[in-house]
Amino acid sequence: FRVTGLLTLADLVNAAHEVGLINTARRNQILKDKMKKITKLEHSGLVIENGASRIAVDPGSMTGPASRKNLLGVGAVLVTHKHGDHLDISILKEIGAPVYGPAEVVALAITAGLPGKALSPGEEANVDGAKVVAVPANHGPAVTSPVQNCGFIVTVGGSSVYITSDMAGPQGQLPRGPFSVVAVPVEGGDFVFSGSEAAEFLRGLGHTGIAMGMHADEA
Repeated sequence: FRVTGLLTLADLVNAAHEVGLINTARRNQILKDKMKKITKLEHSGLVIENGASRIAVDPGSMTGPASRKNLLGVGAVLVTHKHGDHLDISILKEIGAPVYGPAEVVALAITAGLPGKALSPGEEANVDGAKVVAVPANHGPAVTSPVQNCGFIVTVGGSSVYITSDMAGPQGQLPRGPFSVVAVPVEGGDFVFSGSEAAEFLRGLGHTGIAMGMHADEA
């Protein structure tokens, strides 16, 4: 995948290769398909593209006007949970595409007149040409009201992106990679991983590809 926003995937991969974090074969494997890209939006938003397939992830209340324009024309939306910084109904209505996520997210989408399909951890669906698998995600002990929360593994064109959703505290059994890209929160503040906790999570995952820091105020 190419990652657009602050840095391209090539920038990140070549930097990791230069300092010995990945070998040449792994670098070439990640970069071999130039048709795929990920666009990082504000906070926890993403757009994943592969040819005609365009999938938005977590377009929430912090998504800015320019990013909202970039979301027009996506074929599907993945929403990890119903918190407002990940789910903005007005944006979903602008997009008008099917919504996938936990049952309480999809219920909100259907109430707003949008199509949707609920996914529980372990379930999978063909989403705009990509294979999407929902995986468990523990938002952590600071969340006082229960919320249905899940991550997603999006596989398209032989590459995979693991979107962890908001996470804090122990996570139990982790999904099996390898992954081309892992999008993990880094902001801290008890509701999500801090940078050091995210790094420890990635080590536990055995991830050797690209990591994207999410749940930040800027794209």
